[in-house]
Amino acid sequence: METSLSPVDHALEREYRAVRDVAGRIDLPAGFLKLKGAEALEFLNRISTNDLRGLLDRETRPTILTTEKGRIIDVVLVVKEGADLLLIVSQGNSQNVKSWIGRFIIMEDITVEDVTDHFKRTSIIGAQAPSTIGKICPGPSEPVSVRVGPGVFLYRDPLWTLPLYHFVGPTAALDSHWNEWGAVHPEIVAIPAISEGTVETIRIEIGIPAHGKELTDEVNPLEAGLSRFVSFTKGCYIGQEVIARLDTYGKLRRTLCGFVFPDAARNLPVGRLLSSSVEVGWTTSHTYSYQMNKAIALGYVKGIPAAGVIDFKPSDAELAIPVMTVELPFRAAETHPMPGH
Repeated sequence: METSLSPVDHALEREYRAVRDVAGRIDLPAGFLKLKGAEALEFLNRISTNDLRGLLDRETRPTILTTEKGRIIDVVLVVKEGADLLLIVSQGNSQNVKSWIGRFIIMEDITVEDVTDHFKRTSIIGAQAPSTIGKICPGPSEPVSVRVGPGVFLYRDPLWTLPLYHFVGPTAALDSHWNEWGAVHPEIVAIPAISEGTVETIRIEIGIPAHGKELTDEVNPLEAGLSRFVSFTKGCYIGQEVIARLDTYGKLRRTLCGFVFPDAARNLPVGRLLSSSVEVGWTTSHTYSYQMNKAIALGYVKGIPAAGVIDFKPSDAELAIPVMTVELPFRAAETHPMPGH
């Protein structure tokens, strides 16, 4: 099969280099839910994977919603606002999460409101993002959000190793606050805008799973590498028995891995992974890495695989392409020979 080789996207590469060296700015879409009621925190603690007990006002903490079989519904960032909670969920998933939560509200005096249409998230990402943010407000630690204006707060994304900060608030309030900053803090509003394609490339390089791609109802949090957002001591939650059993016996059906393609391969769609002609997994996200100068992908492989060469086959392909399986995150200094190819 001939692989697709396209011209280098120079605009995307410039954005990529800017983020890796300095920083970039983007409005990253998300879903927003308000969970209201005195029992909201205790209720969410009962149905999700992380231990939310003791969460302080304005503190943030990630947790995962899973099915009864331990499969992923979404990774949710919980922000405590007095007795109420703001839940930041994946783009396009707010109604699904709202419906799922509603199934378990029985006697509790709790309401769930989808406020996605009224909220906004503006994000600063890059190597120098912490120093830039630090010039205008106290440096937020990992679990704490910082109030930066009426109804607007700032937090650091707990999933990302490359610094990623989010300003969140009602759309009108955030836009107004951002405009006021223009005169006071030109260094932050002057950060160049970047595209979602640049963020997607870096996400894949770092190995961060995304909703609808790596995070689906086909996999569980341990397979997706998210055990740090699962409490194994707090007791029951939806899907707890399945996840605890997997942790105890260490028998994961599949593992999230990285894949490096031969030099000529670009713009490939997701496809199947094979070993000795036997299907052993699938890819979930593809990009071209300017860090490695190669096409790369995320995907799942059966069991806990060792690094080595397996075959990749797009659904419409007759011939397979050799790919190297690697641990995440991808590392620029690594070389990945393709024996026999």
